[in-house]
Amino acid sequence: MRVLNKIFPEGLKIPEYFMGKNIVHLPTVKCHIYTGTTGSMKNAFGGLLTSRRHYTHSVIHETLNDLLTIQKEIHAGIFTVMDGLYAGMGPVQER
Repeated sequence: MRVLNKIFPEGLKIPEYFMGKNIVHLPTVKCHIYTGTTGSMKNAFGGLLTSRRHYTHSVIHETLNDLLTIQKEIHAGIFTVMDGLYAGMGPVQER
């Protein structure tokens, strides 16, 4: 781990259900304020990082690397489909 072991010194609680399962990511194409794009890796934030995940934004690239490492270890297979018909650009603005 590059940074997650420092942000989560007590370790990460990985749901037992995730172990050995195939995973399919269906992310939305959008930009990200701290990195150009995150693709499907940002989906892992919600599934693997619960509390204190906002602390990882200052080290987003290392965090994404750590999350990919974890996913490769716990999932039998990872498949991502990303349709670029609609894309998000920046925060949602009220009209």
